[in-house]
Amino acid sequence: MSRTMLFVFMLLVLSFSVCASDDFYVFIHYDEAATVDEPLDLFYNVRNVADRRIDDISFKAYIPELDVYTVSGQFDLGKGEVHSGYLFMDLPDYVEAGEYLVRFVSSNDCERHVRHRYIYIE
Repeated sequence: MSRTMLFVFMLLVLSFSVCASDDFYVFIHYDEAATVDEPLDLFYNVRNVADRRIDDISFKAYIPELDVYTVSGQFDLGKGEVHSGYLFMDLPDYVEAGEYLVRFVSSNDCERHVRHRYIYIE
């Protein structure tokens, strides 16, 4: 095996061991009904289930129809650790009452978890 092929093979092996799938689980809680006058409150909980430390995780919420989003700061999780936090999303004044899809994304450089949920805005 040539040195180049060996190098590429080792690089692939290392990248898969560093970026294993399903390294963290996400729990999301929010009020299914919101009002335009108050920010949408979102609670998230991320648990590291990997056998190693996970760096630079962030949590985002996005409503595509309204083009509004909110993002947490980045955080690190040691083996077995849990990080919880709140995000607040201000809704624009022009929002009409109705059901809207919210896209929740928790990610770092290796993994991305996406959940879609509906909220009703009164």
